[in-house]
Parts: sequence; C-alpha cells; structure tokens
Amino acid sequence: MNGEQEKNPLQDSSPGGPPPPPQPEIKMRSLESDIKSVEETGGGMPEPEIIQPSELNEVGGPVTPPETTTPDVVEMETKGGARRWLVWLLVIAIVIGVALLGYKYAGPLLFPQDTDIEETPTITTPVEPAVPAITHVSAFGNSADSITPLSISDYSLVAILTALQNEGSNILANNEGEGLKEVTFSVGGNLASGYDFLTTILPELKDSDAGNMIKNSFEKDFTSFLYYNTSRLGYGVWPGYILKIRDAEIADIDGFGMRKILEEIEGASIKNAFLTPPVADPSSFKTGPVGNTHTSRYASFGSGTKASFNYGLIGDYLIISTTYKGLMQAIGSMTSHSVK
Repeated sequence: MNGEQEKNPLQDSSPGGPPPPPQPEIKMRSLESDIKSVEETGGGMPEPEIIQPSELNEVGGPVTPPETTTPDVVEMETKGGARRWLVWLLVIAIVIGVALLGYKYAGPLLFPQDTDIEETPTITTPVEPAVPAITHVSAFGNSADSITPLSISDYSLVAILTALQNEGSNILANNEGEGLKEVTFSVGGNLASGYDFLTTILPELKDSDAGNMIKNSFEKDFTSFLYYNTSRLGYGVWPGYILKIRDAEIADIDGFGMRKILEEIEGASIKNAFLTPPVADPSSFKTGPVGNTHTSRYASFGSGTKASFNYGLIGDYLIISTTYKGLMQAIGSMTSHSVK
C-alpha cells in the first residue's frame, strides 16, 4: 500500500466508477404487438413484446393498475346508507304522527270553530184533552132517586132496545097505571151522549145537517122517558127523548131555521124508536098543534094503534115521542119547570 486509504467502490461516484445494475425486462402485450408476433412466427402463439424501462415513455408512460374497492368497503357503505334512510324515514313518520295528533286534540282548543249543534228532536205524543164527564140535569126537575139508571154495553140499537124492553116489562108487570118514568143510560160507566144515542137509533142523522146541528148546538146531556099505560084501552110502553139547546140566545140558527133542518128526521128509520116496531108503514108527516102555543110534526101508523112518531121544537127543547099522549105528558111535566 502506498499510504493512501482504500476507497469503497460502492461509494465511488467518480466517472470512472462501477456501472449501474442492468435494467429489468418488461414484457407487455398489446393488439399491435400480438399482430406483429403472429406475422413473425407464422401463426404461432403471440409472444409478449419486451420493453425496456427507458421505452415506457414512448408507449404512453407507466401503466397504473386500476383502483379497486374491496367488497368489505362496498358492503359497509351500502349498510351505512340504508341505515341513514331508515333513520330519516322514522324521523319523518314521527313528525307526521305528532302533527296529526296535535291537529286532532290541540287544534280545536287553539282554533275553536262555531258549529251548530244539531239537537235531537223530542218526540212528544199529543195528549188528548180529557172529556169532562156528563152531568145529568132532568128536564122534568126530577131528583136522582126518582130516576131509573139503565146500563148498556155499547152504542148499538140492540143494546138500547133490550134495556128499554126489560124496563117496560117491569112497569107492565107492576101494573103501575098511566104515567112517565124517567131513565138514564150509561155506557162503560159514563152517561151516554145525546148525539151518540140519537144517531144510534136514527143512523141517517149522523151525516146530515140535522145531526151536525144536534151535535154542535144541543147539550150532550139528555132526558129519556117511558110513557106507560096499563089500562085495557091504552096498554103499552112508549119511549121518548128530550134534548136541550146549548144556548138559545147565541144559537147560530133561529127557531124557524132549526125546524127546517130537523125535518131531515122524517127521512130516517123512525121505526127503530119503538120498543116493538109497528107493522104498518108510517103516513106522511103533518104539522099539528101541541097545546095553545106550540106545534109538532107527526106520522101515524094506522087507526088501530096508539103508536105515532112525534117531534117538535118546544121552547129550548127538542122533544121526540113515540106516542102523542107521551108527548103531551112530557110537555105538561116540563111546563112548570123549564118550558117557556
């Protein structure tokens, strides 16, 4: 050694140092290289083209492998996105639910509305006014203890005639002579109405002007009587009826007008008024005197019978009798009491 320090060849950077290591071979295939290889080999398998690193710039620079996303990263991103959507949907549903509850319950309190409340109509059954009970006042002025009460089941001709025939049989059986006997009728415990009773005996009056006048212008209370005679010449029982004008001073029709309307009685079934209907047909109605101041209308049933149908407006009373003697005795009993 000549006294100089020995140099490391790897650290020698002088121009005369060792050469750099050889560059690695890089094999690449492209469409152009494959066509060129097939032409050179005559149809064999194409060989890759060997390219030096220094030539990379000439073919377009280094090839950077495409970036790939690992499946784990993709799955995590997918799960994370779905989870975020679920959270947002849940938040939106809660907000909508709270809004609906607030509108339903808090809305009416915060923003009250004036609404008409429909009231349920109350159905009331009309109550018919109670019909006052009829109180009987005798047209003869008789007291209650001298009047015989008769009861009938209903307003029917059979029921009325049966009650009268039974009472007539009692009178004849007792041989009471000649006279008047007052009776009253009750239906179901209540005194019978004059209009209902009279239109049962004479049904044609129910739809007539005479019937309407009796209903509206006469009192409901009426007096019934039986004229009887147990002697050999006038043997028999004949009924009669008396109805009083309600208020003669304010009556809608005067006496003459009433008499004209009452003539409709003459076309009714007057035989129904007798206890035993006469065999002969009635004569035409005539006007005859009753005492010195009154008149009546009457129809007879032949010379061999005492039966005759009589009616008349005597003072404030309509009197119907099935015999002329009965009419006269009824008026005589009323003279001192009520007939003017």
